[in-house]
Amino acid sequence: MLSVITLIGCANSKWRSDTPPDYGPAVSIGEAESIIKDYMKTSLKDPYSVRDFEILGQPKKCFWKKIYGSFYPNYYGWCATHQYNAKNSYGAYIGMKQHVAIIKNGVISNYNPKYLYDENDSGNRTTSFKP
Repeated sequence: MLSVITLIGCANSKWRSDTPPDYGPAVSIGEAESIIKDYMKTSLKDPYSVRDFEILGQPKKCFWKKIYGSFYPNYYGWCATHQYNAKNSYGAYIGMKQHVAIIKNGVISNYNPKYLYDENDSGNRTTSFKP
């Protein structure tokens, strides 16, 4: 009897949901560029050294897992793959590097996440957004 109650409790866990994922409103290339450049102003050591910034294609629906294989909820948004060249701590340019920003409701929810999936996840990490 106790086992049945325990299993029923797991089936109704607050971490699982039958509601469709909320990716937020679609993000255009121009919106993604503006949001990412604003983010870089506060995250790079020398944000004014950025050269050759480029969004690599239309942002796509994606989600990331906070902890791989866990029961924590997934975080949904629009992945904007981009590249740029900027100075490091020593003042030298490091060359073009690709990055991924997950944008939802006009805000970056994660930058270069570890466990990233596209909207058609088959259980495997996607490489289409991999920086």
